[in-house]
Amino acid sequence: MLAVLLLSGLLAGCGTEPSEPPEEPEQTPETVFGYTASFQKVSAGLSSLVPLCASKDGFFCVSTEKTGEAIPENVIRQARLRNREPYNDGRYDLLAPQLWHLDSKGAATALEAYTPLPPEENPDGWRGFSCETGVEALAPGEGETLYSLEFNAVSGNSAPLQRIQQIIGKNYREYRVIWHLRTLGADGAVQEDKVIEGGREAALAALAERASKTAPRQLSLAEVPFSVAEVGINSGSICSPVVQRGDGSWCFLTGTDGAEELVTVTYGELNQKREPLILASDDASPVLEEAVASFNRAHPETPVTVISFDEAAAGQEADLFCLTADVCRSMAKAGLLADLYPFLDADKGLKRANFFPNILDALEVDGGLYCTCAGVSFETVVGASSLVGEKAGWTYDDFLQAWSRLGIGTDAFDGFTTSADILRGCLKADLPQFFDREGRTCAFTGEGFTRLLYFTGNFPRTVDLSSHPFTEADAADLRIRRNKQMLLEKTLCNMTDALYCGCEFPEEVTFIGYPSLQGTGNVMTVSTLGSGVNLSMSSACGQKDAAWQFLRTFFTESYQSRYWYFPTNINAFNRQLTEAMKVEYAVDDKGKIVTDRTTGEPVKRSLDTMYLSNYTPVNIYPLTESQAEKLVDLMRSTTKLKVSEEDVLTLVVQHAAGFWAGTSTLEEAAQQVQAAVEQSLAAFAPEA
Repeated sequence: MLAVLLLSGLLAGCGTEPSEPPEEPEQTPETVFGYTASFQKVSAGLSSLVPLCASKDGFFCVSTEKTGEAIPENVIRQARLRNREPYNDGRYDLLAPQLWHLDSKGAATALEAYTPLPPEENPDGWRGFSCETGVEALAPGEGETLYSLEFNAVSGNSAPLQRIQQIIGKNYREYRVIWHLRTLGADGAVQEDKVIEGGREAALAALAERASKTAPRQLSLAEVPFSVAEVGINSGSICSPVVQRGDGSWCFLTGTDGAEELVTVTYGELNQKREPLILASDDASPVLEEAVASFNRAHPETPVTVISFDEAAAGQEADLFCLTADVCRSMAKAGLLADLYPFLDADKGLKRANFFPNILDALEVDGGLYCTCAGVSFETVVGASSLVGEKAGWTYDDFLQAWSRLGIGTDAFDGFTTSADILRGCLKADLPQFFDREGRTCAFTGEGFTRLLYFTGNFPRTVDLSSHPFTEADAADLRIRRNKQMLLEKTLCNMTDALYCGCEFPEEVTFIGYPSLQGTGNVMTVSTLGSGVNLSMSSACGQKDAAWQFLRTFFTESYQSRYWYFPTNINAFNRQLTEAMKVEYAVDDKGKIVTDRTTGEPVKRSLDTMYLSNYTPVNIYPLTESQAEKLVDLMRSTTKLKVSEEDVLTLVVQHAAGFWAGTSTLEEAAQQVQAAVEQSLAAFAPEA
């Protein structure tokens, strides 16, 4: 050190400036490569285009155009008698195909010189003759040539005029398809038209033989090197083959009722670094793929990449998980998941008050929310409101009192329900009072379980199906209306289920649920992707804000409004309920509201007709205020998640059987259940 100081002094004395430290070289940004999708809207007003094959720079498509009307004479006469124009709701339209070329910019150009197949003649004099013309497939030929496989489908009735329409053993309804292989020019002009014998397969083979061997290569999704969801496309919306172009890009069309967007995928240098979110899931539902594709299109900088749980177990860390409720609870208890409440509370567009509080409470683990909750379904028991009351929930004593009022000969449920079925039904809601897997405890010897077990003794021990096979007389609607059955189990997933619920009863019903020690015996399954699967965030996620942007999608009103379960978002639920209560009235042919001759009240228009087991029609009407109130009560009063501890339920039923058979006392059966479940917990205890 001294030598260094002396050297510095000497240099200073000689008038030499000390040297500057060398500048650090600029870091060259890392070049990032990946797949990128670009989107071109298809020409406005042409979303009904159906792509049939690729061209050199786009796609050949077909649309169906209205060319006129063929309204039957009797319909015209009826309209004239009423001084009206003949009504045509589309059934009398004359339709014909039109060919188009869709270029790489999404612009569609009609092949103006194309003419559809002329309709077939009716040489055999079929009555009710009709001819439907269509284009089955296209294939590019050499040069500018295009081949089209088209058909005329003719039908009619060949019965002689002097014969009746229906004769036993003879069907006079005729149907025939005539296939044409046509050669078209660049403008669509028909150059050759050849009838192909041998049916559809032979016609397709003839088309394939003519097709150009140098046509653009068409791939399936399994053959492309990229994930369509990762570049923002839902595979369910792809409506054309994937075409590999000579410049190394891939091109295809997307749309629901026809081509809506032209998508081009390229591989190259990205203008920004991507930090993907890894989602571990064994759920391959279209709902998940659509959500991932939609998010990735809006957030290309943090695309969601889906891997399997096997890949996650092999060491690839996941930021997000698809989990069932029980697995989510276990992982949350272990500290492996992030609490979503802080993100929900900080979100400018969402807040806790937007959601049914009882559903959030049921999902909480130690005060935190660890999964999404887009929709909810219910397992319940319904009964006539005049018998079971207007509100959900009853005790064992309430149940027995209502049952006794119906008298001897009336079953509580169907004639095949046993004590074991009732025990399982009640434990769907009450098992957590006796069993805690995370805490590794059980308590089946207390008063609560013995009361439940004693209650189940009121039902048949067994049912001999061989001596009492199911017949039409065992149908629930007949038994209920004949005072042979009091209750019916129901699963409600959405407003449609609510509209149909209770049709078997001659009066309004209540979602009473199974009897319970306290509260209500109704149970719910919370779901985000179907099958009781929800989404969670890993506590180790390094991009929690980006992960929340994906998860918040499932809390929004727009997502829940199109999901097929009851929304947990209160605004989305209220919108659906309002729609389900909307009443429309029947009108006559003059547009005047029809009134009931007896009451003078307007006649409500039914939404649908349901046929019961004896073919008795029941009209389905919008929900009444009373029915709506009961549905809201079901949404607000259900506080328990459906138990999925099948192994424990099996043990409980197995060892409770001694009480039903009379070989064990109530206390002895409860002790046997306790011992069996304790042994099961010990067998699966984690190693120290």
